[in-house]
Amino acid sequence: MQLGFVGLGKMGLNMVTRLARGGHHVVAFDRSAGCGRQRAQAAGAAASRRSSAASRRSPPPRAVWVMVPAGDATESTVAALGALLVAPATSIIDGGNTNFHDDVRRAADAGRQGHRTTSTPARAAASGASRKATA
Repeated sequence: MQLGFVGLGKMGLNMVTRLARGGHHVVAFDRSAGCGRQRAQAAGAAASRRSSAASRRSPPPRAVWVMVPAGDATESTVAALGALLVAPATSIIDGGNTNFHDDVRRAADAGRQGHRTTSTPARAAASGASRKATA
C-alpha cells in the first residue's frame, strides 16, 4: 500500500514507523521541515516538502492520513489537501482528535465543491461516524 502521511508527532511517527516496517510505502510530511525530514527518514518513510506532495507522489487510488492537532492545524492541512480531491480515487483521512462534526462540515463543503464523499453529512451525523471526503 502507498500512503501519504501528514503529521509526525508522537502518534504519527509511531504509525509511520509501523507502516514502513510492515512493507508499506509512506511519503511523510511534518510542518517543522528539518525535524519532519529527520523523523520521516528515521521511520523508514520518504520525506516530502509539502503536505500535498505527500500524496501526489503515489498513483491513484491515493490516501493521505492526517495526524495533526484539532483546530487551525487540521483546517489548514485539509484545505491545502483539498486540491487533491479533484483527482480520482483520493481519500483524506483525519486521524487526529478533531470533533466529528468538523469532519461532517468538511465533507459537506467538499460535496458542495463537486467532490464525491464517502457519506453524506446527514448520514454521518445520524450514525455518529466521521467519514472523510473522497474524489
